[in-house]
Amino acid sequence: MSRLVESTWTPGSRVSVQDVLTDIWDLYVVLEAPVEPETPEDRRWFVGGLPRPNAFPHGSITVLNNRAYVVGYSNELRSPVWVAYRVGGDARLAEAPPRPDRFVVDRRLPSPVTPQDFSKSGFDRGHLVPSLAIGLWFGDEAQRETFLMSNIVPQRPALNSGAWRVFEARLAINYPSRFEEIWVLCGPVFPRQPDRLGKGGVAIPHEFFLIVTDRTDGRLRAQTFLIPQSVQSSDEWAHHRHSIDEVEVRSGLDLFPDLADEVEIQLESSLARRVW
Repeated sequence: MSRLVESTWTPGSRVSVQDVLTDIWDLYVVLEAPVEPETPEDRRWFVGGLPRPNAFPHGSITVLNNRAYVVGYSNELRSPVWVAYRVGGDARLAEAPPRPDRFVVDRRLPSPVTPQDFSKSGFDRGHLVPSLAIGLWFGDEAQRETFLMSNIVPQRPALNSGAWRVFEARLAINYPSRFEEIWVLCGPVFPRQPDRLGKGGVAIPHEFFLIVTDRTDGRLRAQTFLIPQSVQSSDEWAHHRHSIDEVEVRSGLDLFPDLADEVEIQLESSLARRVW
């Protein structure tokens, strides 16, 4: 609790007194949060283990490890299907390194996507793992890896430059100041037969999931969103809160497979009372 209170006075934290009061109410008064048992898994990027395909209809998933995040990639879709990263814990840089000015082909893949595959498509090259958060917490080399095309999905310009960008700033600065560290799982959701950018090109998602997990004083909680391509304002995120169970149904992924059964059931069925 002391970190929550102190965060309002931390320079550059962007934490309000209202944030702290509602956090204390949620965490220590009304929330019945499960306590996660200690496990030997590496929690550097994950809480609850590596996501696995469950009823995933688009072939196998290749795991790509980077300096500050992990990607699950579908060669069939020519797209990432999930990303996992952690923000916070160590000292934050005073400011993010200069934003890279170009996207990079990921040569680890058999049929890598190029920046030109998005040209004249009407879609932005949207980051799943945000440049700002990784740059602030892990430095310039890690930040450059967020510009690998294996981290990029087609996003409508209004979403990418509006609501998505606003929430990325919250992930990078506000949440780590309040909760010390957070874990994020994020990815696109596709129909069974998605449209493509060009013939045989990159699959176009119709929405995106984003799950933020926090462990405060052993209490494990998550807020989960399913964000349509049509969202224009960050204020709309409150209307797109869902359970992890619903994300798993729509994505065909098992997202927290290594949690103890009783913890997994409680965490995945819950709906956040509000946007943190």
